[in-house]
Amino acid sequence: MYDQPSVVILDDWFPSATTGFRIAEFNYMLEDGVAQQVLTTVGAHEELVEKYSRSFPHLASKIRPYSSEHLDGYELAYINFLNNASYFLDDLEGKNLPFVVTLYPGGGLNFELPEQLEKLDRVLSSKLLRRVITTQPMVTELVSARISKEIVTEIYGVPINPRYFVPGAGVRFDYPASNRDILRICFAAHRYTSDGADKGFEDFLICASELHAAGLSLEISLVGPWSPEDVDTRFSGLPITYCGEISAVLLREFFISQHLLISLNKPGILAPGAFDGFPLTTVVEAALSGVALVMTDEMIQNRDFVDGRDAIIASADPAKASLRILEILSHPGALREMAQCGLRRVRVSHSLVAQLEPRVLLLRESLAN
Repeated sequence: MYDQPSVVILDDWFPSATTGFRIAEFNYMLEDGVAQQVLTTVGAHEELVEKYSRSFPHLASKIRPYSSEHLDGYELAYINFLNNASYFLDDLEGKNLPFVVTLYPGGGLNFELPEQLEKLDRVLSSKLLRRVITTQPMVTELVSARISKEIVTEIYGVPINPRYFVPGAGVRFDYPASNRDILRICFAAHRYTSDGADKGFEDFLICASELHAAGLSLEISLVGPWSPEDVDTRFSGLPITYCGEISAVLLREFFISQHLLISLNKPGILAPGAFDGFPLTTVVEAALSGVALVMTDEMIQNRDFVDGRDAIIASADPAKASLRILEILSHPGALREMAQCGLRRVRVSHSLVAQLEPRVLLLRESLAN
């Protein structure tokens, strides 16, 4: 039915413009030719495909609503997230269709909830499973203890849209030269809880308030579904701009204007054992735009960043984080130097060669076996 190789991607959110890493990953696989189609359960399918086609008209015809009948003729399926693998597993087994899964953080991956561990073990025990890709050291360790290590491959990090690798960010000089200059700081996250505690929303505001109280001239931007109703009256004096949700296509344009991203996210908020990946996708996208980073690593998953050189690996305590920011800002040129070091670091760790080429190679190897 299809030219070799014959791979179908199964997903629940693509082609929404709010999921930049999926767009980067799936587009690359479709353009490479290793995958022929994406079958998706996302709602508002026609509307999302129409929007997607404005940026990627050559790929829009390769996206279809999911149906088990559309699995016929394929030799391998590729899936992201545990919940998706679990959802599609019955149909895959009914069609005897082998699959590869990437276990990104989130999406049901939780090592403390028994029901999620049962879900994980069911996926890992499937005779149709060919490869497991992990993206965090702790996931690599825990999954490898449950199945043969021979089919577990760690690709640390997350795919990033190629538009972030264009020239420009590496020659930025528009950073504040002194504490009298405007410092543009930002918070960028989706809302998964009512108060954004998992992403450190209030902690960001506390940190910004500390910087404001220290006499810094701030411009504060909130990216995501945040409004004045979400901001406590304690922070009413802060100069906040509410940017709303920004599509993956336009997010770099926003980041290239920012100086500092503060991301004080915490594990265990969404559910016991829930955790984010390190670094977050938005953190990497900001770094590739020349933005200096302040971020937490509560699960100790950092493999790439040198604290104080490439980024500030901060305590989740916003008061302590603000003190570290003030220390950096007390040295002329230090903020730009840290931002540029972080940029150089992620241009290597999150490049196409590091992130996407290994995934395609694993799919081809899985087809051959």
